[in-house]
Amino acid sequence: MALSPRAGLFGGVALLSAAVVLLQIVLTRLFSALFGHHFAFVAISLSLFGIGVGGALLYTMPMLARPPGLLSRLAIHASLASAATLAALLFLMRQKAPASFSAAELGKFALLYCVCSLPFLFSGIAVTSAIRYAARDMSKLYLVDLLAAAVGGAAALVALRLGAPRAFLVVAIVYAFAGLWFSLPLLRGDRAGKSPLSQRAPHIEPPTSLVATMLLGSSVLLAGDFGAPWLKLGDVREVRVDKTEFQRWSILSFVTVDKPVAGMAWLRTDGTAATAILDQKTNAPLHPDEMGYVLQRGEGPALIIGAGGGRDVRAALKAGQKAIDAVEIDPVIVNDVMRGAMSTFSGGLYNKPEVNVSIADGRSFIASSNKQYRAIVLSLVHTSAASSVGALSLSENSLYTTQSIRDLIAHLTAEGTLTINRWDAEFPRLLALATAGLRASGAQDPKAHLFACSHDRTTALLIKRTPYDREEIQKLRRHCQTHHFREVVAPDIKRRELDEQLMFSARGFIDPESGTDYRAPTDDRPFFFHTLSAGSALALLSKPGDMLRDHQGLAMLTAVFGVSVVLMALFAFVPLALARMRRRSGVHTEPNAYTDQSVHSSSGVHTDPEASPRARPLLFFLAIGAGFVLVEMSLIQKLTLFLGHPVYAITVALAALLVSAGIGSLSTSRIALIAAPLAGEYRAQALVGLTTLYAVALGPVLERAMVLPFGVRVFFTIALLLPLGALMGSLAPLGVKLLAPRAASILPWCWSLNGLASVGATAVGAFIALSFGFSATLIAAGAAYVIAAITVPRYTGESAPSSR
Repeated sequence: MALSPRAGLFGGVALLSAAVVLLQIVLTRLFSALFGHHFAFVAISLSLFGIGVGGALLYTMPMLARPPGLLSRLAIHASLASAATLAALLFLMRQKAPASFSAAELGKFALLYCVCSLPFLFSGIAVTSAIRYAARDMSKLYLVDLLAAAVGGAAALVALRLGAPRAFLVVAIVYAFAGLWFSLPLLRGDRAGKSPLSQRAPHIEPPTSLVATMLLGSSVLLAGDFGAPWLKLGDVREVRVDKTEFQRWSILSFVTVDKPVAGMAWLRTDGTAATAILDQKTNAPLHPDEMGYVLQRGEGPALIIGAGGGRDVRAALKAGQKAIDAVEIDPVIVNDVMRGAMSTFSGGLYNKPEVNVSIADGRSFIASSNKQYRAIVLSLVHTSAASSVGALSLSENSLYTTQSIRDLIAHLTAEGTLTINRWDAEFPRLLALATAGLRASGAQDPKAHLFACSHDRTTALLIKRTPYDREEIQKLRRHCQTHHFREVVAPDIKRRELDEQLMFSARGFIDPESGTDYRAPTDDRPFFFHTLSAGSALALLSKPGDMLRDHQGLAMLTAVFGVSVVLMALFAFVPLALARMRRRSGVHTEPNAYTDQSVHSSSGVHTDPEASPRARPLLFFLAIGAGFVLVEMSLIQKLTLFLGHPVYAITVALAALLVSAGIGSLSTSRIALIAAPLAGEYRAQALVGLTTLYAVALGPVLERAMVLPFGVRVFFTIALLLPLGALMGSLAPLGVKLLAPRAASILPWCWSLNGLASVGATAVGAFIALSFGFSATLIAAGAAYVIAAITVPRYTGESAPSSR
């Protein structure tokens, strides 16, 4: 089979882009399982980092991928990306989460970051080279790139069903196929070299053996793991994998079950977040999170959100509940654990006639239901170990927001209760949240609706839809005293001053002395576990030891931002110095990939692109890189809640954004070069207006549209993303269109800063969202597009460009 050079280039770029997105998602899943949620954030930055560094290397060392022999070189880079993926997998399989994240671990972290960025680096070199030497087809090439990225995101959901380690091998195979696709045009009869794309360089042979080795080797390794499994993890944080009763990867987590001891087995997700599975003869000790049943006398129905191993379901049955709805988001836990491997052990708990199990996100389940409950229970989603080191601070949770509490209260009967059980250290934030939720529900005196008891390092807060009467308070108090629980909050007694202040505040507050953020989380700022104010977070920069010990999520943000700033400075000034050296030595442009001709002006004067104005295009590409990421991270989070499941955010929201960006890219193909600057300015200005509008109005609109049927919400999501995506996707091709005729050689430099700016924007955007909300992140995206509108590259006509 032989392809045209153009088809080989486009197809190879498509496979590379799909592999990049697929690997990014797989790394996120594996990092989260091996090291924690805060390392998952690091995985997100890796692809942007690698692409940015790859572009910079291509600019400083053009011989890495250029004609002649361009497709051969691209095939080599794709094969090297495949090999680097296998190396990263083998390296990760030998890693363990550090017992404590100290300064001594920074070297290991740096090595981990470098090893895992290598596949993205080789991909970045190849894709940037394609853009550089096929600049005239940028609108179509970028369309292919974005469509393939959308396919890669959807493919990740399928690959992850095989398990994250096996999904790594799938990525290696896709990279190898990209190398094969780049090589196919070299099989044509004209391979001696009419087209610079397929023309062979004297010292570069087509990498047939390398491509075949990586393709066959990766395939054999994947097939071998099905026959004789060798991809075995050692320890996953708190779990010795070889000592487990059950282990399986799901799209959302790595699920394990410890071997049963004394009638109980621990079910864990990602090596932590343990919930107990009890055998049918074992009763769990009474806990304060069951005190809602004291008031119900067996009256139902009851709703358990986050059913997990079924401990709360069993408690409801023990309390006499006859109609129990149990909601669990992970299908592996329901189907493979509780209705599969542990069904007999648990006495068929999830198959009992009183129990109706739904596989859904808790917030989505509530939004789609009109049912009223006498008791609703949410108890301990994450472990104390993760919370104590700030590992969950970057983890948004839509269940612990003011709007969520309001909706849960609305699904209670008049005498119904909502029980939320959290660790003692998190109780003040929980109290502020409950108070804000009650006020949003119309309660005039939130304290009259609240009663809390603590035991064994956790505190259960019982929220009643109507105020407690004296008899109910006494009944709860006697229950707590009988079982030696400590009473924390009650309507008729004033206790800790902080708790009293929180119950009389509107939405919580920031403590001016400690800098602790007690504000109630919202759907726009859904970070229940992040309790540092912006000022306190900035102050921690001067105390790196404290940050590494107590606030690992913030430490990851700081590290990623620091790396991006250093590299942006490095790759801004080093290429500048090299450009001056090239001008002094008389080095000119490389040939165009299609015409094999250097760029000349109409007057026949050879153009020196290094002398072209650089500040505007560099700032332009930096700004659109930051803006795209800020918009993407804001909207994907908001639409994950709207669509009801993280899977839908990838298959619908992310795909819609990328496809619409591809459409925007294609729309620039008919824009004349002379009209391109004005078109770029108008599009960037439109993005400023749209991001501002979405920041102000999107939250309320999505909240009201949550009641729509799922199919309608999908079309609504696409309609929301189409104009934004089309505008964002058009800016990069317009920039390339303006640079290609006069300064094509600086395109890798521009693309490098675009990628590195995206890395920095990821960290900055996360910090803004943590402190001020995702709407503020959208405002920041608008600011980036203001810079883009000001710095759109100029059209210089046909005359040679002037130097700056």
